[in-house]
Amino acid sequence: MQINFFIILLIAAFLISLALTVYIGMRRTDRVKSELFLAMLSISIWSFAAIFEAAFTGLDLKILFSKISYLGIVTLPVLFFFFISSYTNLDHWITNRNKLFLFLIPAATFVLAATNELHGLLWPEIYLKQNKIAGIFAFYEHGLWYWINISYSYIFLGAGIVMLIFSLFRYKRFYSLQTRVLMIASLSPIMGNIMYSFGQSSIGGMEITPICFTLSGIFLTLAIFKYQFMDITPIAREVIIENLYDGVFLVNKNNKIIDINEAAHRLLSLSNSDIGKSVDTALSDSPEILEYLKMEKNLEKTVRKTGIRDNKLFLELRITHLLDKKKERTGTIIIVRDITSEKIAERKLKESQNMLLNIIDFLPDATFSIDKEGRVIAWNKEMEGLTGTKKEDMLGKGDYEYSIPFYGERRPVLIDYVIGDLPEPEKQYNVIEKKGNNLVAELELTLNENNVHLWIEASPLFDSNNEMIGAIESLKNITDIKNVEKELRHISFHDNLTELYNRAYFKEELKRLNRSRQLPLSIIIADINGMKLVNDAFGHNMGDRLLKHAARILKKSCRADDILARWGGDEFIILLPTTGVKEAQEVIERILNRCKKTRFKIPISISMGSDTKINSGTRISTVLKKAEDSMYSSKLLSSKSVQNLIVRSLTKILFERNIKTESHSERVVSLSKRLAEKIGLPESKMDELILHAKLYDIGKVAINERILKKKSRLKKAEWDEIKKHSEIGYRIANSSSVLAPIAEYILCQHEWWDGSGYPRGLKENKIPVISRIVSLIDAYNAMISDRPYRKAYSGKRIIIELEKSSGTQFDPDLVSGFLELLDEDGPQMSIPGS
Repeated sequence: MQINFFIILLIAAFLISLALTVYIGMRRTDRVKSELFLAMLSISIWSFAAIFEAAFTGLDLKILFSKISYLGIVTLPVLFFFFISSYTNLDHWITNRNKLFLFLIPAATFVLAATNELHGLLWPEIYLKQNKIAGIFAFYEHGLWYWINISYSYIFLGAGIVMLIFSLFRYKRFYSLQTRVLMIASLSPIMGNIMYSFGQSSIGGMEITPICFTLSGIFLTLAIFKYQFMDITPIAREVIIENLYDGVFLVNKNNKIIDINEAAHRLLSLSNSDIGKSVDTALSDSPEILEYLKMEKNLEKTVRKTGIRDNKLFLELRITHLLDKKKERTGTIIIVRDITSEKIAERKLKESQNMLLNIIDFLPDATFSIDKEGRVIAWNKEMEGLTGTKKEDMLGKGDYEYSIPFYGERRPVLIDYVIGDLPEPEKQYNVIEKKGNNLVAELELTLNENNVHLWIEASPLFDSNNEMIGAIESLKNITDIKNVEKELRHISFHDNLTELYNRAYFKEELKRLNRSRQLPLSIIIADINGMKLVNDAFGHNMGDRLLKHAARILKKSCRADDILARWGGDEFIILLPTTGVKEAQEVIERILNRCKKTRFKIPISISMGSDTKINSGTRISTVLKKAEDSMYSSKLLSSKSVQNLIVRSLTKILFERNIKTESHSERVVSLSKRLAEKIGLPESKMDELILHAKLYDIGKVAINERILKKKSRLKKAEWDEIKKHSEIGYRIANSSSVLAPIAEYILCQHEWWDGSGYPRGLKENKIPVISRIVSLIDAYNAMISDRPYRKAYSGKRIIIELEKSSGTQFDPDLVSGFLELLDEDGPQMSIPGS
């Protein structure tokens, strides 16, 4: 490896290129800088490889780094062309597809350089030479493809220079120095490369192109830091100046016009032919503007001018004098803005303000408006009604005066957060939401001694220039709506009958409380016993009353933090946070004790089961299942005793309502048993007969007592009501395992032998024999008893009635057998009048 002055120059060229690459890469904000970054990156690669190609003395290593340098050599001309195209705004045709096409020759050149040993198209011969400046260097004979690549590269370099020259002439008044510096920076390495390609022998075979890039780096650095080449390009004039909506024209120190943009042409009736003319000549029809130009100070004025088609224009004139370091005028820039539409808008705005105030005054919602300084400019009638403050007492007031009717003090309200730089208002309002520029909020407060819920929306007001000039706030009294929402929320989470929480609410609370900090977490599931029997016996209204009573018992037995809910049907559920097994059992005991003390039509009995979650790893669904299983076990154990208790209660009700007396019941049982024995009823059926004889009319507990005790004959509707009791009795019996065996007998109690009975119209032997027996004895018992509407029958009449009904209402064989019993017993049967 060797080191000499030539290699030091190469190192300097590389370092400058690399520094510029990094600098530009860190400031890539547009396409021009990105293109320049890629070009500088190619230069850096080329310079880097050239250092090692010159430093190594072996031919193989020199060839290797020469090949590497071609990565920069072949791409640089094309990238330089892309950069100049973007800089001069002549890149509209350069698409990604075209870029790939333009890189075909460079790509082929790089491949041929890498494989030169196979074909020699780039360098037919390569051998070492030596001189005092470069030391040992590789001398490359240039082949056919080398000249093809050089020609291709020079086409792009030449095209770039042509575009720069075009830019120089097009924008010479503004960017000539910038473009000249860039052209010098571009020509320097090109000239160096020409010397190397066509005079390799004359410069001792040294590749001086990378050194020439050192000069390019110096010029580019000068352009960047001194002339701000990267800050504005010639396109800026066309893009910025020409496309400005405002008119711009420049006057030099001799008062000659040196440039005019398109908007100035239009607004001042100027043309490109006026460039170079005296401003007095070009603007001879605008004496007012000329007068202002003669003033030495910068100013801004509004002038009126007749425009195209004699339209009157309002122009805003801005005159800025350009001064040199000695404070002497070097020129003047005049900016002209058409403000005609603004002036028209101002007039229309004034006309519409009164209309707007009238509209606001008649809006259905309470509405007020303030200007940018916070002074009230509108206060409508609904606002007067809501606050009790008159418009006259509020208009023109500021300093938060409008908040006093609401809060009793001066403080920011929603409208102030729209136009002012104030802290976030969330804490002041129940709900707040931003919708574009608007703020929407809900507020609950006491107004005129009433609790009021307000929906509020505040919006900024803009003028025709989209400048904020104030804000408007509307308030709607939504108290009634909120009350309805509150009721709906209550309904959605409460059981309508018991007013307890419902299943949906309980599930949400279960999710919330199923946390380790709530352990132990206990669950009690409760089920009302005999609910179906009560519904069947007394109707669903009585069943609802039972549910309400049970709910009150459960609620009084629970603690404040416990969650009690109706789980469904006749089931309730209790969630007990931080409650262990012992405490949960104490709650169950309290419930049972209250059940015993509570008075109701029938005894209130509740089966309960519980389980407790102790470990966080236990699934809550498992706890629920165990509590439910425990409840069902309790229900199963108490089922028969509860049903017996309810049956006794129903029997007691029958006696209390005088539907039947105990003596009547005993007589029906005794006579039915004797008749059954006479006809040979199997002993196995005797218990069912006795039970049926006691409760055959149990369905009457659900019949209106007024109808049962009516002394006069029943109307058809009343009789139809009475006839339902056998079906009611059937349902009652079926809901109890104790009474289920006699359910069918109760249903058939009023079927007639000839099929004319009710409810199913059964006849003869299709009617169960037990029903036939008790039906006959019940009729006999009725005949011998006084009724509200008649006296008891005599013995003779009873026999006549029984014989008359034999074969129609009653089984003939049973009537015959029963008459034999009457004949056998004689006076002992206690037949009246016999």
